[in-house]
Amino acid sequence: MNRDELARRSRQLMQPRRSYRWSEVLAATRTRLAAVVVVCLCCAAPASAQFDTVINAPPANVPSSLGSSTQLNVAELGRMPVHFVAGSPDGTSTNIEVNLYGGRLSRTFSANAGSVVNFIDGEYSTSFMSFNAGSELLVSGGTSMFDDTGPRVNAYSGSRVEISGGAMRSSIYAMQDSRVTVFGGETAYVSAEANSEIEISGGMVFGLMAEPDSNVTIRGGNFGFAFMASAGSNVEFIGGEYKHNGTAFTETEISLSDGDLFTGVFADGSPFIFTSENSDALSGVKLTQHSLPPPDFNPILVDTANPSMVSGLRAGQSMTLGTGGVLNRNFAIVDASLDIDGGTLGKTSEAIGSTINLRSGRISEVFQAYEDSIINVSGGVVEQFFFAQPGSTVNISGGQISSAFFPAARSEINVTGLAFLVNGEPLPGLTPDLPFLLSKRNVNLSGILSDGTHFSFDLNADGQAPFQFSPDAKLTLALVAPLPGDYNADGVVDAADYSVWRDNRDAPAGTLPNDPSGEPIGAAQLVAWRANYGAGLSTPAAASVPEPGNLLAMLVVVGLGARLIRHRPTPA
Repeated sequence: MNRDELARRSRQLMQPRRSYRWSEVLAATRTRLAAVVVVCLCCAAPASAQFDTVINAPPANVPSSLGSSTQLNVAELGRMPVHFVAGSPDGTSTNIEVNLYGGRLSRTFSANAGSVVNFIDGEYSTSFMSFNAGSELLVSGGTSMFDDTGPRVNAYSGSRVEISGGAMRSSIYAMQDSRVTVFGGETAYVSAEANSEIEISGGMVFGLMAEPDSNVTIRGGNFGFAFMASAGSNVEFIGGEYKHNGTAFTETEISLSDGDLFTGVFADGSPFIFTSENSDALSGVKLTQHSLPPPDFNPILVDTANPSMVSGLRAGQSMTLGTGGVLNRNFAIVDASLDIDGGTLGKTSEAIGSTINLRSGRISEVFQAYEDSIINVSGGVVEQFFFAQPGSTVNISGGQISSAFFPAARSEINVTGLAFLVNGEPLPGLTPDLPFLLSKRNVNLSGILSDGTHFSFDLNADGQAPFQFSPDAKLTLALVAPLPGDYNADGVVDAADYSVWRDNRDAPAGTLPNDPSGEPIGAAQLVAWRANYGAGLSTPAAASVPEPGNLLAMLVVVGLGARLIRHRPTPA
């Protein structure tokens, strides 16, 4: 995979789910224009004495070039010319500052010596930016907009790029004698050419390629797919808790072969996972031991979006991701446990030696489960591109699994359900409660999971790895005997099933799940519900059954109690 392809894939993964047209962005920001202009003017005013000329756009128009001692402030509705140059190409300009709070940038944007460009806030779009000797790009906020063809930032010899915040969806190409520093925010892709200097101590980087004779130091942050340290590059990891294929690693240099797994923790406390299975390539990477911040072994609850204090889970840690909780992209889970109960695990996350229980909530797209990971899915949603890598185990009994599900060789997939079909036909040989090994490939497997959810996988073994359901993955089906009376198919017979029966009374036979009577909905189904009240898929019926009249009274009392609680006056 060449660097342009890596850059394209990195930018795609950073795209928001909805791509907005520019006209929509303008319409959405009109109500905020006045406030932003005030902010720009306020920011500019204290510094006006430093510049002979101050331009605020809008209301002013942006010139095609800036000379010495000029400050330009661009707000959300500001629009720059197609081609823009800050400073003289001969390198003689001084004291030029461009502050971007949003707006549409130039198709080509060039900064020369004496220019400092600040990305501060808002959304901005451009196609190509070049920073020449003596210029600086400082990104502290905002979001760059892009399409599949760009944008691209070229940092030429003698220039400096610093990213501390925001979402830089541009690909950054660090040329000879340039310097790029990342300690916050999001960066799509960094290419380090010979004699460039790259230092990353925080933030998120989706892809990195270190060319021969480049210099890259990693002290922190987290990374997406395709970290490529070429032979002859000078790449250094600073951290500890290094492991190679699950075994403690004390050597001072690491190179990865096909299938190798390398884990550890950077100096900022961020865990990492590098493997060829995720398009990573490490050749002669220097390892420097550094003291690490102590992990928090108390159970962690996350119920807010993107908590900055959590970049991954280290060995022995445990976390519950509750409703409203959202973990950042590239979240690495190393020898830890994660319970997802209503929250969302970010895109391009990965786990090794860990247990993840998805009961409700979401595992976002491009998730990788590596060696000795156990993923239990009983509810929630698993998005597309779920990769079960060698040595991982996935247990599925409920929830929604994308059809883009790719188990590799040596992975184990266990599916528990109420019905299984192959190419739409019943699967012969299935016996309730007896595991059934399915070796067929290039067929469609569908059915009903234990929670009543319908599923469908294409067991396609002809695709190119890893985008296939490997013939060497172990796929085991477990047919659960139907639970008569479980009319909402949640695995237990309770009062909720009575409500479903009542709402469907006199409906045709077969309307309700778990109804073997073959009769229209009526007395037969009520008898089955009463006989199995309190039973679960793994629990015999034992609870006392309320009479329908008593059940109704119970529901009324519960509802009345809830109303009284809601309307109870607050004590003084």
